[in-house]
Formats: sequence, C-alpha cells, structure tokens
Amino acid sequence: MAQLYSEVVEPAGDANGPPGKYAEWISSSISTRKAKLDRLLQDKSFRDLIVVAGKPDAAQSFMLHKLVVNQYSQAFENFCRPGGGFPGDKEGIVYLQDIQPQTFQIVQDWMYQRVSLFDKPSLEVGFDVLLAANMLVMPELKTEAISVILLVIMSEEKPDKLFKNTAMNVIDRAHGMPWDVSGKGALEMCLCQLIERCSIEELFMFWGAREAMGEKMKEAFQKILRGGRLFTRKPPGILGRLVPHPG
Repeated sequence: MAQLYSEVVEPAGDANGPPGKYAEWISSSISTRKAKLDRLLQDKSFRDLIVVAGKPDAAQSFMLHKLVVNQYSQAFENFCRPGGGFPGDKEGIVYLQDIQPQTFQIVQDWMYQRVSLFDKPSLEVGFDVLLAANMLVMPELKTEAISVILLVIMSEEKPDKLFKNTAMNVIDRAHGMPWDVSGKGALEMCLCQLIERCSIEELFMFWGAREAMGEKMKEAFQKILRGGRLFTRKPPGILGRLVPHPG
C-alpha cells in the first residue's frame, strides 16, 4: 500500500540538549500531522471517494480521499483499482450497509486523526469496530479493537452474567476471523481472561451450549479447559475435569 508519510527524521541539534526535547518534538510533529489530516478531511476540494454507511433508511455519507484510506484498508485499495469495486457499487461510491454510520465515523477518525479506541474503551464499540475492520481488511485497526476488548474484560473484576454472555459471543465471532500473530495472541488472552472470571457452573453452562459455538471457538475453549495450568485463580485440575481428555 502507498505510504502517506516518510519516516520521521530526528532534527539536527545538540545531542546533549535538555531531556525530553526530542520527545516534545515528536509529540509536536504528530499533532501537526493530525491537524493537517483534519484540515484535509474538512476540505472538499480533493475528495474522490464517497462511502455510504448504514441501512438505506438511516444511511450517512462520508466524503474521503483514496490516498488516505488505501494505506489502511486492503478492501478500499482493491475498490479503487481499475476494474475494482464491490458488487452493486457505483463508480467512486462504496455502500457499506452492514456498518453503522457511528461505527464508520470511528473508523474514519482512526484513519485521518489516529483517534485511539483506547481513549474510550467499550466492549460494544470494540466489537462493532472489530467487525468493520474485518470487513474492510484493516488488520492494524482489527488488532487494536481486539486489544481494547481484552482491556475491557481485564478491567471487569466481577462482571455480571450479561457481560459474560456478551463477551463470549464477541470472542466466538472473533475466532471466525483471520488474524496475524499479535491479534491471535490478544484473542487467546480474551478467552483466558473471560474464563478466569467465570464460575465453574458458568463454564459448565457455556460448554453445554458449545454446539452454538464456531468450530475454532470450540477448539480454543476446549483447549483452555483442558489446560488448567493456564489459570492463576482456580486450583489446577478443576477445569481439566470439565472436559476429559480423549481416550
């Protein structure tokens, strides 16, 4: 994918200058670039891509720049190539009915201003962005989304049953997606951390409903239950007895 920026080069100056001077310059440089991208987003002169997000009765249009979105999304890059596009789309217009406008707004802000999902971590928002990033083939954003989901799970010391059920469904859906090494590791930790927060009775309940799980989720769940050594809060062996080893 095309690179929007060249590498940051440290400015010339006294190597023995005040501590933190270079860090301050980096922070200022990033802020400047974010401001420039924000102005680019507000300027309609060079927008060459329209994204219509949401169902027809509640859709919202976003006017974007191919040069910006192509570096983050393989799906957008494919669409913008000659002869590319999604089925049913018009030239220069992408319809994303499965992505709600408020979710695509977050995706847009992440691409243009690098607004972090960690600023306001939420299980629901993390999941919505995860689905959008998977659809748009945005591996970096997808890894950030699953990392936010992990943070939310870890921050819930005593989650209620609704949270556990929701998180289990989110992790199940996530197991059906392709992942790089870092994303796969975060996803595995999501399941481990959630299981640690479940009672033995709840684990029996989840395992009893395993037919509703995707195959990859079922395999991961079974592997963790058998490997009780992964847990720090439950006595070794208890979880292993929930799912007996074959033979």
